[in-house]
Amino acid sequence: MNPLHRLPPPDPAAVPPVERPASVRLTHNRERMAAWLAADRAERARPSLMGWAASAAWPLIKGLREHPSASLAAGALVQRLLRPEPAPATVVVPAPAVASPSPLMLRQGLALVRRHPGTVLALAAAAGAVWLWRRSTPRSPPR
Repeated sequence: MNPLHRLPPPDPAAVPPVERPASVRLTHNRERMAAWLAADRAERARPSLMGWAASAAWPLIKGLREHPSASLAAGALVQRLLRPEPAPATVVVPAPAVASPSPLMLRQGLALVRRHPGTVLALAAAAGAVWLWRRSTPRSPPR
């Protein structure tokens, strides 16, 4: 039983007094339990937003699973994420002044991803689509 679903509070007029026989109290409690179970089943049967999203996303996930280059891209991404950072080179070459992300910025970015995963995923997908579209459209050379 889910601890979040509590029994409904008993109606003070319907609570049997202690002097009643145990069989009457047992019948009353069974009726209350049956009503609670029916309400719980009705609550669980109601479609949720996450259930709808999962059923809508399943064909996309299944299509990606069957796509030959999707597994290659996922494997390359996982390999890159699992690879440790390369050791610093022995030759020191002055690099242009590029601001590297600080640990504080990384923590804030991860917190944003944890709080709003759908929004971040949608923005990343839109940025990727724009990047792919810009690369695929032919451009005339500058004059």
